[in-house]
Amino acid sequence: MPTAPLEPMARCKICRAEAPVFDTVDAAKNCCEPMGLVLPPTGTRVTYHRCSACGFVFTAWCDRFSDEDFRREIYNDGYAQVDPLYLDIRPQGNARLLRQVFSEACRFEATPRVLDYGAGSGALAALLGDAAVTRSFDPFSVECTFAARPVGRYDVVFSSEVIEHVTRPVETLAAMRDLMLPGGFMLFSTMVTPPDIEVVRATWWYISPRNGHVSIYTRAALDAACAQSGLRYTPLSDEWHLAEHRDAPCARLDRAALLAIVARLPTGFVTV
Repeated sequence: MPTAPLEPMARCKICRAEAPVFDTVDAAKNCCEPMGLVLPPTGTRVTYHRCSACGFVFTAWCDRFSDEDFRREIYNDGYAQVDPLYLDIRPQGNARLLRQVFSEACRFEATPRVLDYGAGSGALAALLGDAAVTRSFDPFSVECTFAARPVGRYDVVFSSEVIEHVTRPVETLAAMRDLMLPGGFMLFSTMVTPPDIEVVRATWWYISPRNGHVSIYTRAALDAACAQSGLRYTPLSDEWHLAEHRDAPCARLDRAALLAIVARLPTGFVTV
């Protein structure tokens, strides 16, 4: 398994401020440990850094992974064990969410074109049905059927539990922006660090390399990353986030209605 050398001090991948070592965990640490799924240790230690300015928590552990490394070490046949929502439950919840958004908070003149960025099992497209024209994209899908990069632009770029998996957050957000039509919007989920992160450190369940959670954000980190990517960032909750083209926000979006929808959602990877 490729590993990164231990560096006592790194530079934040978002704002380039100093980021000292924050904590170290075994590569087997996964999000389902609170539910009792404790995997045998691998012996590979994964070191996380935390930015002294924006609070971004990250590791360089898999920065040099090839696509094959990712599919072997993380997105393999055992991935659904550490992410039990991956195949069915999360897509079902996301389909309900997007149907609500389209009916209560945003009315497009025509059927919206939706890009499911990081589509996982690809189930969301089928579940949305004729509520949207949906394209699935995920280079690391376990099924490996959605790896072709999309072309064109979309009214909505939807991304559920994805950007915590990326090693280059600014570049990823810029790529997502380029796939979004001016006047469209990006709706994405990732959990921000809790207020007691300095106390719990990498014992927090969401910091889990076995799940591929290598980039953990604060609202400040997301704001900075979006700004560098030409996006306007709006936090909706500690889990859901909105981004729009900086110079072309979505005129069709009722933000108060969207906030009300998000406020009714269950929270947390494990408890959904």
